[in-house]
Amino acid sequence: MGAPLYRLSTAAYARSFATLLSDAAVSESEAYAIIACFTEVETVNRGLDRTSEAPDQEHFQAEAQRAMIKAKRLTMPTPGSSNFYSDARAALDKHYVGRLTT
Repeated sequence: MGAPLYRLSTAAYARSFATLLSDAAVSESEAYAIIACFTEVETVNRGLDRTSEAPDQEHFQAEAQRAMIKAKRLTMPTPGSSNFYSDARAALDKHYVGRLTT
């Protein structure tokens, strides 16, 4: 059984990140960017799970608000950086130019 459709996909990370590391295909800073992004993706997914499991409207609204904050943290700029997604994407683009699509 696959993941619920409301979750962000982690399949590419789960299947390829260990290979990138073992092949020394990414630098330490690139690895950090990828790990940071997918850590945030997992955080968003937990928030979405909690939202879907809310027992009533009040809890649903509270969990939805928390999930929104987590999602914004994934895509909005952070101090000294662009954002988790853009940093990870830039790291991957160095190694997969022309193979990734937005």
